[in-house]
Amino acid sequence: FSVTLVLTSSVLISWTASTDNVATTAYIIHRGTRSACADCVEFCRVPSLVLQVVNSNVEDSECFGVENGTTYFYRMAATDFAANISGFTATLSVTLPPLPRRLRFQAP
Repeated sequence: FSVTLVLTSSVLISWTASTDNVATTAYIIHRGTRSACADCVEFCRVPSLVLQVVNSNVEDSECFGVENGTTYFYRMAATDFAANISGFTATLSVTLPPLPRRLRFQAP
């Protein structure tokens, strides 16, 4: 499980596929803005069939938007056909840099 800043306004979340005796059906990604994922809630659920297309990578901006100048905390778990949910991964964080300020010049 990793969280990587892509360019300056996108986050890439990557992981290794889970193995399960009842077939993994989805990956649940939680996100928050408070340290240690204190306010994390589910914001994206990726069906395991999608992994064949995206190779275990999800861009956060495709699930929900991200804001520059914000630190996000992520954790994830897997769920299977029997509705069992694995334990959550360790919490990881990424900070998106603020957008550069634009200068406006006005002729006198």
